Amino acid sequence: VMKIYQQAIDLKVKNVIIINKKKNLKYKHKFIKKKIKVFHDHSKIKKIIKKKIDYTMCSISGLSGLKPTLGAINYSKTVGIANKESIICGWNILKKKLKKNKTNFIPIDSEHFSIWSLINNVNKASIEEIILTASGGPFLNKATKSLRNIKPKDAIKHPNWSMGKKISIDSTNLMNKVLEVIEAQRIFNIDKKKFKILIHPKSYIHAIIKFNNGLVKFLAHDTHMKIPIFNSIYFKKNKKIQSKQLNLKVFN
Repeated sequence: VMKIYQQAIDLKVKNVIIINKKKNLKYKHKFIKKKIKVFHDHSKIKKIIKKKIDYTMCSISGLSGLKPTLGAINYSKTVGIANKESIICGWNILKKKLKKNKTNFIPIDSEHFSIWSLINNVNKASIEEIILTASGGPFLNKATKSLRNIKPKDAIKHPNWSMGKKISIDSTNLMNKVLEVIEAQRIFNIDKKKFKILIHPKSYIHAIIKFNNGLVKFLAHDTHMKIPIFNSIYFKKNKKIQSKQLNLKVFN
């Protein structure tokens, strides 16, 4: 909660929702002192937003993110979703809601944002293969014997990304990549047989598309989520973001 508190101050936020009742009661006074209104459930958003806003990003982890995402679609011109559980379990509901409210949707996970960018305005029939990359996690190339002594703290040390504990564990055993393939199939409605996974330890290339005319396109960027987030917000505008210099060695 204190991280949210500091972010609210830094970004001059006027309204905050804290679902946990105990933490809401414990920290509410701190927000109020800074003239920040505190609500206790997502339904209160109706009191905050009176007309459609330009962009909402939904990144609540787990299936608990589905309900607030459905609500966000009602009052957003564009919704960015970084929550694979909601998409996997509730895509049909989300899709209907998006269509009904004429709300644009952009996937935020780096692989799905890359696919979205590469096949936007492309005839899906021309797609021969879609490859999602996976780093292989912290135990890639480790001897089988050495895995007997690993501990949870070792499994959450992802070599490239800074992530939460659950997704780090899922990345270690490749379950996260399986979920991402399911998510991609839901979003893009492309035959699951066309999806493949490629181990790419550098995590610099996020998706590769092979077309039936022989062309291959891929999207690469630094291992930082600020890039897909930034581009999902400004995808119709020419905006600049600070990023590392292009390092061609990572392609080798």
